[in-house]
Amino acid sequence: MQRRHANNPIILDVSHHQGIINWKEIKNTSVKGVYIKLTEGGTFVDPRSFENYIGAKNAGLRVGFYHYAHCTNSPEKEAAFFIAQLGQMKLDLPPCLDLEEDKKKSKEFVSHFAVSWLEQV
Repeated sequence: MQRRHANNPIILDVSHHQGIINWKEIKNTSVKGVYIKLTEGGTFVDPRSFENYIGAKNAGLRVGFYHYAHCTNSPEKEAAFFIAQLGQMKLDLPPCLDLEEDKKKSKEFVSHFAVSWLEQV
């Protein structure tokens, strides 16, 4: 992860947890892009992902999607699920893996999960 610097662009991270987002308001700030939660695990699609995608695109923001991983699942299956949910949506930013919980797995196991998912995507 890079260090914060005044010249770095501001990129938001959003999901259904933020509720309805006023993209017109965000357009008038220094925010340059947004990472939108698309999927979690192997079955959950964020219910606001498409609405957030349309709102961010209409506001002129660069858009990327992220996947919240469950490292107890198959990384290949989670990656395939993420890719399938992208459909025709266009990314301006590379896909991102959000891996916050290790579920008592070793660092090596979690690292292998992450690498496998990223290679698949």
